[in-house]
Amino acid sequence: MPTIAYLSNQFPSPVEPYVAEEIWELRKRGIDVIPCSARHTEATVEDGLKPLVAQTLYLQPLQIGLLLRATWLCLWRFSVLADLVERVLVQGSESPLRRMRALLHTWLGAYYALRLEGRGVEHIHVHHGYFASWIAMVAARLLGIGFSMTLHGSDLLLHGAYLDTKLKHCRFCVTVSEFNRRHILQHYAGVEPNKVVVRRMGVDPLSLPPPAPAAERSTACLIMLAVGRLHPVKNHAFLARACRRLKDRGIRFLCLIAGEGGERPFLEKLIRDLDLSGYVKLLGHLPRRQLDTYYAMCDLSSDYWNPGAGGGRQDRVPLPHRVARRLCGASRDDLQIAVCSGAAAPGGTPARAGTFQPRKEPVCLRRSLSRTDHRIGREQS
Repeated sequence: MPTIAYLSNQFPSPVEPYVAEEIWELRKRGIDVIPCSARHTEATVEDGLKPLVAQTLYLQPLQIGLLLRATWLCLWRFSVLADLVERVLVQGSESPLRRMRALLHTWLGAYYALRLEGRGVEHIHVHHGYFASWIAMVAARLLGIGFSMTLHGSDLLLHGAYLDTKLKHCRFCVTVSEFNRRHILQHYAGVEPNKVVVRRMGVDPLSLPPPAPAAERSTACLIMLAVGRLHPVKNHAFLARACRRLKDRGIRFLCLIAGEGGERPFLEKLIRDLDLSGYVKLLGHLPRRQLDTYYAMCDLSSDYWNPGAGGGRQDRVPLPHRVARRLCGASRDDLQIAVCSGAAAPGGTPARAGTFQPRKEPVCLRRSLSRTDHRIGREQS
């Protein structure tokens, strides 16, 4: 039975249920998986995850004896790490602080290699391209095995430190959208195309959600659902401003935002300032099963969309028969999704209030859902 180590930055994380799901799926396929985490979680652990947490190898708290051995390992096997150290110290345009962190993570990579020693690990997979991916790369190099990684939009657009080196040395890279794959191939010319694989995460497009209550399904109110972390790159503020426009046009709607994050205080204030308290609701983080119920209830489902960065979708894959896009748009070039998506100002910077002005007024709020033949809007001119 092959054995792999699966490393994440923090496990379990309430906003990353797919990590546990991937581990379970690999085990179903006959692969022995050692869950690993760079950090302990402070969140409450669900009962179903407790057995997996008990099996997880945590790098912290650090053991002094192993740290000393890791120092000796780095010196003894320096020739194996020389090209990585050279990349950190003399190549690229990273700041001195970033370079110092990379050296520290190199040391932790040796520490991680010692933690895995004797466990029969044949491959390391790491979720996200943050600091844990450098740790995994160094550990794999010292153990003489391969490593791979899963990249999200935030890894590419926000936290891309040393990503050129990680992509060069990984056996393969899994990413969550075609947009991400194109971004990698366009910005990292040396990466072989067959090395980058798309595996979408979020809602299972093959499963049917539980039916919504009849009273909710028969309402004449347009129900929209946005799913994603409350982070500036998701640009829920733009969605809130689009909802204000719907309200001004007298359209009955309810916008539900599922997710948690640092933007919550800003969004709560924006919703109050726009007088949308009865129209836009922040649901917080929802478990997958509960989220499926909301998908069944809604008329429109949104995902993050960034025209300034190339017009690509990110992260979530809504149920295909419940999704309508290009609603309430200005022109197709400027604004393909206004009502049911966050967007960015031209140039790729997330728009704040008053920073994105389409060339034309919205001209539509009409779309038939293919399986329900349910009219969700009315023509505007």
